[in-house]
Amino acid sequence: MTQTISSLPAVFLQMKEADEFVDITLVFGKQRIACHKVILAGMCDYFRRMFLTNMLERGSQEVLLKDISASTGVLLVEYLYSGNIDITKLNAQDLLAASEMLLLGALKKKVEEFLLSHTDSVNCISIINLARLYDLKILLADARSYLQEHVKEVVETEEMHLLQEGDLIEVLEANASQEENFLFIQKWMRQHAALVWLRETAITALSSLVCHILQDCEAVN
Repeated sequence: MTQTISSLPAVFLQMKEADEFVDITLVFGKQRIACHKVILAGMCDYFRRMFLTNMLERGSQEVLLKDISASTGVLLVEYLYSGNIDITKLNAQDLLAASEMLLLGALKKKVEEFLLSHTDSVNCISIINLARLYDLKILLADARSYLQEHVKEVVETEEMHLLQEGDLIEVLEANASQEENFLFIQKWMRQHAALVWLRETAITALSSLVCHILQDCEAVN
Protein backbone atom coordinates (compact mmCIF):
# COMPACT_ATOMS: atom_id res chain seq x y z
CA MET A 1 0.00 0.00 0.00
CA THR A 2 1.15 3.52 -0.73
CA GLN A 3 2.19 5.47 2.33
CA THR A 4 0.28 8.52 3.50
CA ILE A 5 1.74 11.18 1.28
CA SER A 6 1.52 13.96 3.86
CA SER A 7 3.95 12.11 6.17
CA LEU A 8 6.91 12.85 3.87
CA PRO A 9 9.28 15.43 5.43
CA ALA A 10 9.49 18.76 3.57
CA VAL A 11 13.25 18.40 3.30
CA PHE A 12 12.88 15.89 0.46
CA LEU A 13 11.01 18.42 -1.65
CA GLN A 14 13.73 20.95 -0.91
CA MET A 15 16.36 18.42 -2.01
CA LYS A 16 14.50 17.76 -5.25
CA GLU A 17 14.21 21.45 -6.00
CA ALA A 18 17.95 21.84 -5.35
CA ASP A 19 18.77 18.75 -7.48
CA GLU A 20 20.48 17.15 -4.50
CA PHE A 21 21.01 13.37 -4.73
CA VAL A 22 18.46 13.02 -7.54
CA ASP A 23 18.98 9.77 -9.45
CA ILE A 24 16.05 9.42 -11.87
CA THR A 25 14.33 11.73 -14.34
CA LEU A 26 10.63 11.56 -15.14
CA VAL A 27 9.78 12.68 -18.67
CA PHE A 28 6.33 14.05 -19.46
CA GLY A 29 6.44 15.21 -23.07
CA LYS A 30 8.99 18.03 -23.16
CA GLN A 31 8.92 18.38 -19.36
CA ARG A 32 11.76 16.66 -17.52
CA ILE A 33 11.72 16.43 -13.71
CA ALA A 34 14.65 15.10 -11.70
CA CYS A 35 13.54 12.99 -8.72
CA HIS A 36 14.70 10.43 -6.15
CA LYS A 37 13.98 6.76 -6.84
CA VAL A 38 13.51 5.99 -3.17
CA ILE A 39 10.86 8.72 -2.83
CA LEU A 40 8.98 7.63 -5.94
CA ALA A 41 9.08 3.99 -4.84
CA GLY A 42 7.99 4.83 -1.29
CA MET A 43 5.12 7.07 -2.31
CA CYS A 44 3.83 5.27 -5.42
CA ASP A 45 3.24 1.55 -5.93
CA TYR A 46 3.62 1.91 -9.70
CA PHE A 47 7.21 3.14 -9.38
CA ARG A 48 8.03 0.68 -6.60
CA ARG A 49 6.99 -2.23 -8.82
CA MET A 50 8.84 -0.72 -11.77
CA PHE A 51 12.10 -0.41 -9.87
CA LEU A 52 11.78 -3.80 -8.15
CA THR A 53 11.05 -5.73 -11.34
CA ASN A 54 13.67 -3.96 -13.47
CA MET A 55 11.13 -2.63 -15.94
CA LEU A 56 13.65 0.07 -16.80
CA GLU A 57 16.34 -0.68 -19.35
CA ARG A 58 19.64 -1.50 -17.67
CA GLY A 59 21.44 1.68 -16.70
CA SER A 60 18.55 3.93 -17.72
CA GLN A 61 18.15 7.05 -15.64
CA GLU A 62 14.88 8.17 -17.25
CA VAL A 63 11.25 7.09 -17.10
CA LEU A 64 9.12 8.16 -20.06
CA LEU A 65 5.47 8.64 -19.13
CA LYS A 66 4.01 9.40 -22.54
CA ASP A 67 0.37 9.05 -21.48
CA ILE A 68 0.64 11.88 -18.94
CA SER A 69 0.81 15.51 -20.04
CA ALA A 70 3.52 17.88 -18.87
CA SER A 71 1.13 19.98 -16.77
CA THR A 72 -0.31 16.89 -15.08
CA GLY A 73 3.16 15.46 -14.53
CA VAL A 74 4.28 18.57 -12.66
CA LEU A 75 1.24 18.32 -10.38
CA LEU A 76 1.83 14.62 -9.74
CA VAL A 77 5.46 15.04 -8.73
CA GLU A 78 4.51 17.89 -6.42
CA TYR A 79 1.86 15.65 -4.90
CA LEU A 80 4.23 12.74 -4.36
CA TYR A 81 6.71 14.97 -2.56
CA SER A 82 4.36 17.24 -0.61
CA GLY A 83 0.90 15.67 -0.51
CA ASN A 84 -0.54 18.88 -1.97
CA ILE A 85 -2.29 19.13 -5.31
CA ASP A 86 -4.49 21.69 -7.01
CA ILE A 87 -7.54 19.89 -8.42
CA THR A 88 -9.74 21.87 -10.81
CA LYS A 89 -12.57 21.11 -13.22
CA LEU A 90 -10.05 21.44 -16.04
CA ASN A 91 -7.53 18.90 -14.73
CA ALA A 92 -9.74 16.47 -12.78
CA GLN A 93 -10.15 14.00 -15.66
CA ASP A 94 -6.41 13.96 -16.43
CA LEU A 95 -5.61 13.43 -12.75
CA LEU A 96 -8.08 10.54 -12.59
CA ALA A 97 -6.46 8.86 -15.58
CA ALA A 98 -2.99 9.39 -14.10
CA SER A 99 -3.98 8.15 -10.64
CA GLU A 100 -5.43 5.01 -12.23
CA MET A 101 -2.27 4.41 -14.22
CA LEU A 102 0.10 5.08 -11.33
CA LEU A 103 -1.98 3.17 -8.75
CA LEU A 104 -2.47 6.30 -6.64
CA GLY A 105 -5.64 5.32 -4.77
CA ALA A 106 -5.48 8.25 -2.35
CA LEU A 107 -5.29 10.76 -5.20
CA LYS A 108 -8.12 9.02 -7.03
CA LYS A 109 -10.23 9.42 -3.90
CA LYS A 110 -9.31 13.10 -3.64
CA VAL A 111 -10.45 13.70 -7.22
CA GLU A 112 -13.69 11.84 -6.57
CA GLU A 113 -14.36 14.01 -3.52
CA PHE A 114 -13.68 17.12 -5.59
CA LEU A 115 -16.12 16.05 -8.31
CA LEU A 116 -18.77 15.19 -5.71
CA SER A 117 -18.76 18.83 -4.65
CA HIS A 118 -18.59 20.24 -8.19
CA THR A 119 -21.37 18.38 -10.00
CA ASP A 120 -23.78 20.66 -11.84
CA SER A 121 -26.24 20.55 -14.74
CA VAL A 122 -23.50 21.38 -17.25
CA ASN A 123 -21.14 18.54 -16.33
CA CYS A 124 -23.19 15.85 -14.61
CA ILE A 125 -23.44 13.64 -17.73
CA SER A 126 -19.67 13.74 -18.23
CA ILE A 127 -19.22 12.94 -14.56
CA ILE A 128 -21.56 9.94 -14.85
CA ASN A 129 -19.48 8.59 -17.74
CA LEU A 130 -16.22 9.37 -15.95
CA ALA A 131 -17.38 7.70 -12.73
CA ARG A 132 -18.39 4.59 -14.65
CA LEU A 133 -15.06 4.49 -16.51
CA TYR A 134 -12.99 4.65 -13.32
CA ASP A 135 -15.37 2.61 -11.14
CA LEU A 136 -16.17 5.48 -8.75
CA LYS A 137 -19.36 4.06 -7.25
CA ILE A 138 -20.15 6.90 -4.84
CA LEU A 139 -19.65 9.53 -7.52
CA LEU A 140 -21.71 7.55 -10.03
CA ALA A 141 -24.65 7.23 -7.64
CA ASP A 142 -24.46 10.92 -6.72
CA ALA A 143 -24.28 12.10 -10.35
CA ARG A 144 -27.17 9.86 -11.37
CA SER A 145 -29.24 11.25 -8.53
CA TYR A 146 -28.35 14.79 -9.59
CA LEU A 147 -29.39 14.01 -13.16
CA GLN A 148 -32.80 12.75 -12.10
CA GLU A 149 -33.39 15.74 -9.83
CA HIS A 150 -32.27 18.33 -12.41
CA VAL A 151 -33.15 16.59 -15.68
CA LYS A 152 -35.03 19.60 -17.08
CA GLU A 153 -31.90 21.74 -16.88
CA VAL A 154 -29.55 18.97 -18.00
CA VAL A 155 -31.44 18.22 -21.23
CA GLU A 156 -30.85 21.83 -22.32
CA THR A 157 -27.07 21.46 -22.12
CA GLU A 158 -24.63 20.59 -24.90
CA GLU A 159 -23.74 17.38 -23.04
CA MET A 160 -27.07 15.73 -23.77
CA HIS A 161 -25.61 13.70 -26.66
CA LEU A 162 -23.17 12.12 -24.19
CA LEU A 163 -25.99 10.57 -22.17
CA GLN A 164 -25.98 6.81 -22.61
CA GLU A 165 -29.21 5.03 -23.51
CA GLY A 166 -29.31 3.12 -20.22
CA ASP A 167 -29.03 6.34 -18.23
CA LEU A 168 -31.78 7.95 -20.29
CA ILE A 169 -34.08 4.98 -19.67
CA GLU A 170 -33.38 5.33 -15.94
CA VAL A 171 -34.45 8.99 -16.12
CA LEU A 172 -37.62 8.10 -18.02
CA GLU A 173 -38.56 5.41 -15.50
CA ALA A 174 -38.10 7.85 -12.62
CA ASN A 175 -40.26 10.53 -14.24
CA ALA A 176 -44.05 10.17 -14.06
CA SER A 177 -44.84 12.61 -16.88
CA GLN A 178 -45.02 10.81 -20.23
CA GLU A 179 -45.25 14.16 -22.02
CA GLU A 180 -41.97 15.28 -20.48
CA ASN A 181 -40.42 11.92 -21.32
CA PHE A 182 -41.23 12.36 -25.00
CA LEU A 183 -39.67 15.83 -24.89
CA PHE A 184 -36.55 14.41 -23.26
CA ILE A 185 -36.27 11.76 -25.98
CA GLN A 186 -36.72 14.37 -28.71
CA LYS A 187 -33.92 16.51 -27.28
CA TRP A 188 -31.65 13.47 -26.88
CA MET A 189 -32.44 12.42 -30.44
CA ARG A 190 -31.75 15.91 -31.76
CA GLN A 191 -28.35 15.98 -30.08
CA HIS A 192 -27.43 12.57 -31.47
CA ALA A 193 -28.71 13.33 -34.95
CA ALA A 194 -26.54 16.45 -35.04
CA LEU A 195 -23.60 14.06 -35.19
CA VAL A 196 -23.87 12.47 -38.63
CA TRP A 197 -21.95 9.35 -37.72
CA LEU A 198 -24.36 8.70 -34.84
CA ARG A 199 -27.58 9.30 -36.79
CA GLU A 200 -28.35 5.62 -37.43
CA THR A 201 -27.59 4.67 -33.83
CA ALA A 202 -29.80 7.48 -32.55
CA ILE A 203 -32.75 6.44 -34.71
CA THR A 204 -32.46 2.84 -33.54
CA ALA A 205 -32.18 3.95 -29.93
CA LEU A 206 -35.19 6.27 -30.32
CA SER A 207 -37.34 3.41 -31.55
CA SER A 208 -36.27 1.32 -28.59
CA LEU A 209 -37.03 4.11 -26.12
CA VAL A 210 -40.44 4.89 -27.63
CA CYS A 211 -41.37 1.23 -27.33
CA HIS A 212 -40.20 1.32 -23.72
CA ILE A 213 -42.48 4.27 -22.92
CA LEU A 214 -45.45 2.74 -24.74
CA GLN A 215 -45.03 -0.42 -22.70
CA ASP A 216 -45.08 1.68 -19.53
CA CYS A 217 -48.24 3.43 -20.67
CA GLU A 218 -49.94 0.09 -21.37
CA ALA A 219 -48.91 -1.16 -17.95
CA VAL A 220 -50.45 1.90 -16.29
CA ASN A 221 -53.68 1.51 -18.27
